[in-house]
Amino acid sequence: MASCCGSTRRRPALRPRVRLRTAIDGASGIAAALAEPPDLLLLDLQLPDIDGLEVMHRLRADPGLAGCRIVALSADAMTDHVEAALAAGFDDYWTKPIQFERFLAGIDGLAAALGR
Repeated sequence: MASCCGSTRRRPALRPRVRLRTAIDGASGIAAALAEPPDLLLLDLQLPDIDGLEVMHRLRADPGLAGCRIVALSADAMTDHVEAALAAGFDDYWTKPIQFERFLAGIDGLAAALGR
């Protein structure tokens, strides 16, 4: 459910075992995750149709997504907002703009935790 620009779409070549799927809004992201459950979901908190927190709650309610790690993406780096998102059920919170080396390290860490 993270949006991508052209240069970001080419970046998965740096991690050939990682498959990137995108959705344009919360509803299509929920449908995609339910149809083909991901191991990791990067979820923008400011979606055009549904609040990212609500999307996370809907995904967490589905038993088929129990093993999915959900990372919040937001430009908001306020400590209280980060803490609230983590307390609400996100596995991690990454701030935008994405620092790409940190992003890849985070993907690698989550992949290692999943045994990939």
